[in-house]
Amino acid sequence: MLNFRFLNPEIFQGSIQNKNYFEGWYYKVITRDEKTLLSVIPGISTAKGDGHSFIQVIQPHPGRTAYVRYPLESFTASKRHLTIGIRDNSFTERGMALNIQSPEASLKGALEFTDIIPFPKSVFRRGIMGPFGYVPFMECYHGIVSIHHRVNGILEIDGSKIDFGGGTGYIEKDWGRSFPSAWIWFQSYFADSNTTVMFSVADIPFMKSRFCGILAFLYFGGKYYSIATYNGAKIKAYSLDGHGFSIRLQNRKYELYLKADYTESGLLKAPVKGLMQRDIGETLNARSFTAFRAIGGETLFQGQNEHTGLEICGDVQNVFGRAKPPLS
Repeated sequence: MLNFRFLNPEIFQGSIQNKNYFEGWYYKVITRDEKTLLSVIPGISTAKGDGHSFIQVIQPHPGRTAYVRYPLESFTASKRHLTIGIRDNSFTERGMALNIQSPEASLKGALEFTDIIPFPKSVFRRGIMGPFGYVPFMECYHGIVSIHHRVNGILEIDGSKIDFGGGTGYIEKDWGRSFPSAWIWFQSYFADSNTTVMFSVADIPFMKSRFCGILAFLYFGGKYYSIATYNGAKIKAYSLDGHGFSIRLQNRKYELYLKADYTESGLLKAPVKGLMQRDIGETLNARSFTAFRAIGGETLFQGQNEHTGLEICGDVQNVFGRAKPPLS
């Protein structure tokens, strides 16, 4: 019988006794005036010889990041709800309380989340990975906790008090052994239309082969739309350079076009066999354009954004080379 945690990927899926395991939650918040953005990533690594819990912080200007280590024993997690504790810091679906003091970052205060739009799931679709979420040997699993929510509260960041009242937020997570060898990740929120877009393409090892895995969703007008490998997503066209990308995706029902570029990024740590040793770049301030339409029909949504989250890591060109049918 499937256990409660397995059917609810937002909850801690692992154990501090797991070998070479990682799990992390990605909390992104932005003030109402969009002048302050912040991502906070609590997590755990059980790599042999270097087991620890951690909190990563990324601020957009000038791509400032921090990796704050804590003892493995500082990490606590509920088996029934998303409730994570790391020393004096706590994280749930409904907020986070921070007391981070390090040479790289100082954050103190609490934020409350309301009007949460959870990711739709069922026994037949555990989460955004669809049927792949049930495969027991994937190197990395991905989950969406909150598509969008309102944020209230004040944080003291590096000595300055920032009011997040009326702001917005987003939560996702990853867990497993290692991040993919190469990927693109894109996440954007459009406040004027209450629209969230997330896209990821990655090199996925599967059995004795590899494939180009696609995950994308758009939440618009109170409806959720998915374009993913498991529902027939294909890459129809793309471009890629050192400062961004563009891509056109289709399945049988919808087409999604994304374009993003950036000028600065900060370094985060990513797992390799549970060991948090790989440096990756992320920006919170990519400039992006999104267009979404029904196949053979009208454009349902389009918009521009100056505060898109973006990662382009590894040999993405090779990942696109695995896409089938051949790109046109």
